[in-house]
Amino acid sequence: MKQLEGSLFSLQKPTCGTKPIQGNTFIPSIINHTDKLFEMTFYICGGRTHSTERNTRNILSDIVKFKYSSRSKLNDDCNSNSCKIEHVPMKKDVKLDSPRHNHTSLYFESIDSIVTFGGSNTELYMDSIFVMNIHDERKQEVLKRNKETVWPQTRHGHTANIYKKDQMIVFGGKKGFGVDSDSFLNDLWSFNVTTNEWEKIKSLNSAPRERCWHSSVIYKERFLLVSGGFYTLDGSECYLNDLWSFDMETKLWNCLIQDDDKKTCKMYQRNRSGIIVSENALFIMFGNYYDGYKDLFLTDIFYVDDLHSILFEKDSLLPIWKQLQIQPQDEQAKTLLTEGRGHISSVLLSENEKFIQVMLFGGESFMKRHDNFFILKIDKM
Repeated sequence: MKQLEGSLFSLQKPTCGTKPIQGNTFIPSIINHTDKLFEMTFYICGGRTHSTERNTRNILSDIVKFKYSSRSKLNDDCNSNSCKIEHVPMKKDVKLDSPRHNHTSLYFESIDSIVTFGGSNTELYMDSIFVMNIHDERKQEVLKRNKETVWPQTRHGHTANIYKKDQMIVFGGKKGFGVDSDSFLNDLWSFNVTTNEWEKIKSLNSAPRERCWHSSVIYKERFLLVSGGFYTLDGSECYLNDLWSFDMETKLWNCLIQDDDKKTCKMYQRNRSGIIVSENALFIMFGNYYDGYKDLFLTDIFYVDDLHSILFEKDSLLPIWKQLQIQPQDEQAKTLLTEGRGHISSVLLSENEKFIQVMLFGGESFMKRHDNFFILKIDKM
């Protein structure tokens, strides 16, 4: 595959509904499309916004609903004039069960509901599950640990992905306040949203090292791909730029790119990155790390292509990180590519033989949180 290129442009923000935010979840749900119109309804749940008092964290329980629309599913002339974001009013007092950030939320079509797991606030780390029906947003349920059930530890900074339509696959995270090395996790769990049962997935070989604020995605309903993240060692903060796969059928982990391998790791080590997977490529978007003095926010996007050959054919092809060349189309896009972003949310909108389209939202840069929406258009030809 040739070196990929992309263009980035901003969308006009809705007149209400958004806040500068990080650590939230960004959940696509209902998609409608015809030859001339593409629409996606999505939700933003929880997160952390600016504090009104010094040395306090303003963690949210908000649930906000939006609709994205474009004049076609994949318009060659897609730009800020052909796409828009609208705030969709919800019933009064529809919220998460408690303030959360660094949690996960997924939309399961099989139960018409958004399932939120874990996260933390200023008082505690959580292991509860909050379920909200998207057709009746006041139809809510909170599932909690009890003595009769198998249940994972409290955690935040973990990842969750949909597998086989009704399973939520959870990996890693951090289990409590503080940064002791033993507070980081590398366990793997499956939650069945139909039966409300957890199962710990046991691998047949060694798992990747413990981490939180990593990125993960499931490819072709079989491989869990995990990259990056953060852990501590002897009191020092450490960051990763590795890539692992877990085969859900064979229950085997495989290290595709070793951390800090000079031959294959052209990507800076990082955590809190956006991630999407297309038909044949994995993209890691922005992120940040702490250099011992201050947070550094990254301005780049990297990808690994030929995923199908690497994972299914197991040929001798060596996976490497390649950098996506990005052209900003407006001033806000230039600002993003200058300041960088951590904790940015990313959603794959659509893909065809020519283009991949991704929506980006929110996140933080140095001393700022953001509520901007962007479209990243990746040229595959």
